[in-house]
Amino acid sequence: MNNEERFNKLKFHVEEILKLVGENPEREGLVDTPKRVAKMYLSELLTGYKQSIDEVVNGAIFRSDYQEMIVVRDIDFYSMCEHH
Repeated sequence: MNNEERFNKLKFHVEEILKLVGENPEREGLVDTPKRVAKMYLSELLTGYKQSIDEVVNGAIFRSDYQEMIVVRDIDFYSMCEHH
């Protein structure tokens, strides 16, 4: 499944969820919500699923005989547990 198919499927299911909870996905305040939610999942919240570990660490893992603590700073990290 390509990204456009994923996007359209997510958008459809968000519309269905809104209907199931009694909302109208066509009303003014919600009209773009399915599109925004689909975009959030695919291009923001879950983008790590598309990355390989090699791409993420970019050669930063290596062996060393150094015995003291190494502190690495200013690395953004976001996580979402599977039950959310």
